[in-house]
Amino acid sequence: MHFILVLLLSVLIFSCKKNAAQKESHITRVIAQDFDSCNCSPLTGKVTDSQYIRATINGVPMCFDQVPAMNDTFPNMLKYGVILRDTGEQYYDNLYMLRNARNSQWQAALFFENTHALTKTYPYTLPRLNPEVCEIGEFQLNDLNNYVSCAWCPENKYNYYASFVSNGVKMIAASFNDNVFEGTFEGNIRTGSGKTAHISNGRFRIRLTVYKEDIDVR
Repeated sequence: MHFILVLLLSVLIFSCKKNAAQKESHITRVIAQDFDSCNCSPLTGKVTDSQYIRATINGVPMCFDQVPAMNDTFPNMLKYGVILRDTGEQYYDNLYMLRNARNSQWQAALFFENTHALTKTYPYTLPRLNPEVCEIGEFQLNDLNNYVSCAWCPENKYNYYASFVSNGVKMIAASFNDNVFEGTFEGNIRTGSGKTAHISNGRFRIRLTVYKEDIDVR
């Protein structure tokens, strides 16, 4: 009788562990359906020049180190200058960093306006008190197989975004040396349909193409 009770108890424990393992495996598969992982590998012999955007998204480590196929400097650009108006000159700059995941449909993108990155004292954070006039930014995580132009519309179920605000994403720009913009980020992103994702351990390191271009709107 004692042997039978021990046997039954062992079966129950094994069954519970098996169900827990199956449940955990299911959770892992569900996460993997949304986000797949890949590794950021340093360039051979050029460790200091490796460039990437990487983060842990909903518990899945992801790396974006492939330059998108674009015909200009847009994927890694700091363009600055003055807007020439009849009422006077107005400073502007645009800072864009985009990278694709290797063998994946995912793309990470960081967009900023009026960073004054060339004259900043580093490190600095965004959001922060007393930002530059019209200094804004946005993080996007785009599913290139299901891209829609309206990120905040209800039909957008796959492309995540958030501004650099208190309830969105926070960035710390650590340094800008030799045109390499480097820092960290974390926070929450969402789709237009309401799906959310959490970003932790985010980091970027991109060598920017820096150039001056005034815009005459007079």
